[in-house]
Amino acid sequence: MNPNIVSAFKNCLLIAAVLCLLVSSTSAASFQLLWDENIETVSGYRVYMRENFSDEFRIIWEGSENNHDVDDTDLAYDTVYVFVVRAFNTYGESENSNSVEYEKPSSNGGGGCFISSIISSGI
Repeated sequence: MNPNIVSAFKNCLLIAAVLCLLVSSTSAASFQLLWDENIETVSGYRVYMRENFSDEFRIIWEGSENNHDVDDTDLAYDTVYVFVVRAFNTYGESENSNSVEYEKPSSNGGGGCFISSIISSGI
């Protein structure tokens, strides 16, 4: 395949893959991340998570659906977690979506708290 076509395709994937990550619903022990399915050439999506003080994301889910339920029972109290989504196909992986931050409150508190949703400027 022509390298210019591959490069153009990768750029398209980076721009159009995941433009909006948001939270659909919350419960006492879980919440749902949702994102738009923006292009037909996506093989699937990966949800990444990191603790706010860390620079390293790790994959917590991979699949073809445009949503993922996150169970917060294994998350530490009073810690901010950052979530992003990346689309992928045989040519590579997109840049991060916008990020969503979640803090599980102390054990004597109520449900989880979404701090912010930050639009990435990496496009």
